[in-house]
Amino acid sequence: MKLKYSTSVIAFLLTFSSASSWSCDEILNDKLVYEGGYSFVACSKDGLSKVGKTINGKRQQGIVDNEKGKIIIPIEYDNLSYFNEGLSSASLNMKRGFINKENNIIIPFIYDETGFFNQGVATVSIVTIEDSKRVLRSGLIDKQGNIVVPIDYESLYLDNESGLYHAVKNNQHGFINSDGKTIIPLKYDYIHSFSEDLVVVEKDKKYGVLDIKGKEVVPLIYDNATLYTNGLLRVQKGSLYGFIDKKGKVVIDFKYKDIGNFSEGLVEVMIGDKWGFIDIDEQIIVPPQFDKTEFFREGFASVQINGKWGVIDREGSLIVPTIYDSIGTFKNGKAKVSLNREIFHMDTQGNLTEYASSSGYFYDDFGKNPVR
Repeated sequence: MKLKYSTSVIAFLLTFSSASSWSCDEILNDKLVYEGGYSFVACSKDGLSKVGKTINGKRQQGIVDNEKGKIIIPIEYDNLSYFNEGLSSASLNMKRGFINKENNIIIPFIYDETGFFNQGVATVSIVTIEDSKRVLRSGLIDKQGNIVVPIDYESLYLDNESGLYHAVKNNQHGFINSDGKTIIPLKYDYIHSFSEDLVVVEKDKKYGVLDIKGKEVVPLIYDNATLYTNGLLRVQKGSLYGFIDKKGKVVIDFKYKDIGNFSEGLVEVMIGDKWGFIDIDEQIIVPPQFDKTEFFREGFASVQINGKWGVIDREGSLIVPTIYDSIGTFKNGKAKVSLNREIFHMDTQGNLTEYASSSGYFYDDFGKNPVR
């Protein structure tokens, strides 16, 4: 028996840092389902598992201690988060608050939305009526329930890398700290998440880069930009794409119709209407000849010709013919392939190993993106 988790559960799990002890043990989950009669069991965190049952036609949740097999939070809540800094965000009768591991209510159920505690504060939101419209406003509270940042932001959420809060007010974006002090003024049309201590900002349809103190390190002159990866930023100038470094110096010139991100020293580029690969010195390593490409992983990349996928090595040699409906990225020497709505595992020589599924669909790394 294999459990299927909803996208909301998966999205919730992905919000936590890798520092927590996570486990997705199907045998344990199946045991809990069988012995406890639960309708679902989520992946466990720090030895605890969220479980659910349908009671009187209503789906409710609690938390069980895996080692003891004992319910520590009764199955009486509409929704629960795992414990962060000793508190769990819980939902009851359409309102959210916080409970501790003894199931004591620490912060009353008065909020419409809540985040999780980080360094002693958590995001909370309430719905207000403004000009006859329902509007969500957000702020920060401490563990005693005291409001430390007023609940008047249109959006407020933690940026994990910087430890700052992405704040929005009057449709203008910026960053504040946990005390409410403005670090980056709320004057931008959009701000991305921090990456490598830098953040991409947008104003009047132009993009630039700021450091963690709000200093402009790349002027807002580009037509698009994403996130820094390995010290490089993919940017668009006019209709063409290239890369700049952290000081704004052009590393890959703006002469490509489209471009991917570097992986294993190579990056996909579109020249004309075909894709190939270049290195950091803009030397063509694999000539443009493919309709679509994916990035290199473990020395191999998936490529598409006439709607069918195959695999090339770093020299551009086709080691798996383009006969498959889809091919995922290699991980530990294996990739999932789809052919005629059946899915198999394939090794780096193109040999099909074990049968995977008959759904015709599968997911790449950690189930984030469906591959068809």
